[in-house]
Amino acid sequence: MKINKNNVKYIDAHHHGLFVKEARLRQRYRLIEVADEICDVSYLSKIESGNIVPPPEIFEKIVERLNIQFPSKEHVCPISIFRKSLYQEDINMIESYLVNDVFHHYEVHMISFFQAVINDELLEAFALKKTIDQFCHHFNRKEEQIYMLFSGIYFFKNLEWKNGEKCFEKSLDLACQIKEEDPYLYFELAQYYFQMQKIHLGFSYLERATTEFKKLFEKEWVFKCGILWCRESIKNDNIKRVEMQLEALRKIINPCKTHLQWSYFFNILGMIYEARGQNTQAEEYYTKSIEQRNGKINEKFIIDIIKFYYRRQKNEQLIKLIEKLNLSCLSIRSRMIVDFYYFKIVDENSEHFEIFLRKDAIPFAMKVFDLQSVSLYTKELTKYHRDRLSYKKATDAYYKLEKFRDEFNLIAIL
Repeated sequence: MKINKNNVKYIDAHHHGLFVKEARLRQRYRLIEVADEICDVSYLSKIESGNIVPPPEIFEKIVERLNIQFPSKEHVCPISIFRKSLYQEDINMIESYLVNDVFHHYEVHMISFFQAVINDELLEAFALKKTIDQFCHHFNRKEEQIYMLFSGIYFFKNLEWKNGEKCFEKSLDLACQIKEEDPYLYFELAQYYFQMQKIHLGFSYLERATTEFKKLFEKEWVFKCGILWCRESIKNDNIKRVEMQLEALRKIINPCKTHLQWSYFFNILGMIYEARGQNTQAEEYYTKSIEQRNGKINEKFIIDIIKFYYRRQKNEQLIKLIEKLNLSCLSIRSRMIVDFYYFKIVDENSEHFEIFLRKDAIPFAMKVFDLQSVSLYTKELTKYHRDRLSYKKATDAYYKLEKFRDEFNLIAIL
């Protein structure tokens, strides 16, 4: 394929090597096969690495040999557009772009990686990340910033906390360098810091995310930020402020009763009524929050109502709910919590319960930095050993929690 001079000029120092390298790898050519009678192998290698910008006549010959198809001159890297669309689950827009435009090979991999991360398809995300990492040195700062954000989310979901934190920090640093506010990054950072028990940082980034989403008139994301604020604030007993915030959020809920926003709204109402001691109303709203809307149920809400039934000692309702659940649809974390409450009610004195706590529940909760669950499981294990007069084992279980808390400078919930 022969290209005109305008297209050659359009391939700038940042992208020309990437075009060549990804086309060669895709077609499984060796360097020597592409370079034959055009240039030296070492020269072609430097072109691919971005160290050399070749003259147009050489680049034309390479392009012709690899039969590369280029985007139009007006083409702008759509990675930031796709990131927004994937967060908003606007798959139709993504598909229309893929059909109607031409992309770098790595851009398609990036889009697939983003999608896999958001859909929790972590094995697929891992394979895609390995491929994308070959091209990282070709990214401009905006592409790298978004890639670091999704890499952080990937590591976060894969329980690789230190790698996740490094990626988030790198993404934040790049956002500062290009002087561009990124509300999606701030929202993910808020969730990360809440998980890590760093409450002040969590609220700080959540406030920044909310401010930026308001500027962009992103009502859906303003709502999500508000709900996250409510969930975290209830833990700190700010009930009146939560009620005020919830009333403000109600005004931007999609009026369609099948919309998932209602599930979030009912979930927070359930928490508010429970905090007030109005358990009948709390149960009503918790139950409404786990009704299917748009074919989906948020598993956090299932866990919330399980915990509610347990706190109220409504064992029959709890067992009925657990037996209705399709456990294969829940994450490992949620299945662990469900198993714990089921064991606690039907088999509390069994050795299986002790083994489950010691070998499965406590190690996993520590791995995901779920201090609340670590504390709960450790109390149960301590109680189990104390009831059997195994005081040394009970003391060991307690001090293991203390060591974990001190190691990560976390706030104990005992």
